[in-house]
Amino acid sequence: MKNLFLSCAMACAAVFIGINQTQAQNLKPRFGITAGADLTTLGKSAFESYQFDYRWRYGFQGGVYADLPLTNKISITPQVLYTQKGGQVDMGIPSYSIPDGAVSYDERYAGSARMNYIDIPVLFTYKPWSKLSIFAGPQVSFLLIQHSSYTDKRPLYPVYYFNNSRNGFTKTLVGGNVGIGYNYDRHLGFNFHYMADFQHIKAGATEKNSGFALTASYAF
Repeated sequence: MKNLFLSCAMACAAVFIGINQTQAQNLKPRFGITAGADLTTLGKSAFESYQFDYRWRYGFQGGVYADLPLTNKISITPQVLYTQKGGQVDMGIPSYSIPDGAVSYDERYAGSARMNYIDIPVLFTYKPWSKLSIFAGPQVSFLLIQHSSYTDKRPLYPVYYFNNSRNGFTKTLVGGNVGIGYNYDRHLGFNFHYMADFQHIKAGATEKNSGFALTASYAF
């Protein structure tokens, strides 16, 4: 009986030590890389007193991240990402025929904008299950380069305008990031998230960055 009791005590101690070791291992900070595609737009734009909606534009997103666990289910996940954002727009300017007043949209402009940022989201991640994670948090974006252009198609020979200067653009934007992740295993994961800036890309402008991203991540 004494040996049985001693064996049970040793088994319980071994299980307890194993659980503590597992928890300690799970609570260690982890670092990784992430990359994928995004789909962004600039929302509404005003041009010559007309309002237009930007179409979606594909881009790239990639960078590094850290997973800093607070508990087994809650962690803080800061990231540093290179993100391409922007949008495209075809602007139909209405013209009116005389005398019937019919409207046509033959006079058109085409616009495009591409802006590259360093995004730094600080996400609070909740893991209800080992395979699932839900995250949300603030994000700060720093403008690196921008290329905007539009084409006036009304003349016989269309006129192309472009601008590569960052002058007048908001260099630092504050926004938010929210999404969901699937953890395939301890290293590989997939994330889908929505990001949006709270500020306009330029003072007095109507455009704001927003969009979705689908990325894969690998933790070391």
